[in-house]
Amino acid sequence: MSEITGAHLTTDIVLIAHHKHMPHVLLIRRGWDPFAGSWALPGGYVDQGERFAEAAARELREETGLHTANLTQVGVFDDPDRDPRGRVVSVAFGALLDHVPAPVAGDDARDARWVPLSEALNGPLAFDHHEVLAKAHRVLTTRLVEVPSHLAEQIDDGWAAYSAASDAWLAADERREVRPSHLRSWGVAARLLSDAYGLAGQREDVWSPLAAAFDAAFSRYEYRAEGLETRADRAEQHAAGESGEQ
Repeated sequence: MSEITGAHLTTDIVLIAHHKHMPHVLLIRRGWDPFAGSWALPGGYVDQGERFAEAAARELREETGLHTANLTQVGVFDDPDRDPRGRVVSVAFGALLDHVPAPVAGDDARDARWVPLSEALNGPLAFDHHEVLAKAHRVLTTRLVEVPSHLAEQIDDGWAAYSAASDAWLAADERREVRPSHLRSWGVAARLLSDAYGLAGQREDVWSPLAAAFDAAFSRYEYRAEGLETRADRAEQHAAGESGEQ
């Protein structure tokens, strides 16, 4: 019988809690390559003879000093290119907490802290952890209430649009080609999520103010061939021109 070789097995953990009326997620700063120094979700390899859920609880304890009995599976992530070291398949677990316990970094984590969810979703994370976090948040918040199938589809559409807008923004930012349309796309996606979660009975709507912020940012800018110019700037120029004519 030939030896079975191939993928390595890992687990990632997503803990979300509200702090100062905003959802926060627990992140660690990686101490080792790959992505040394980058923010990431807690997690690591599954040991021999260990179940995924057991590995998740152990990695959470080792890297952050925290423990929760409420971890639930939120997805499997198996993109062949998700880890530069080779084929790695991760089973992710998550939990919604009713408080924000203080983490203590340990093992291969240089730091551990609670970060605003919107900041984590829109910022760079190691590996494919942006995708893991987005999926976990969607799964966990949807499970808070009984969501009709048509609203579940709207939530899925909203998350897909939000992820696409985020990816487009990050790619454009690297090329220094950010356009107002990126703000509008993000705002539309946030509005979809706000409406869907509101109709589903979500008590705390974190997406409505985010959508309003994107709308406000978009309203301040219009694209011109030579770049971006704020409406306020043009209004000031117009006012200066009128005062000069008098």
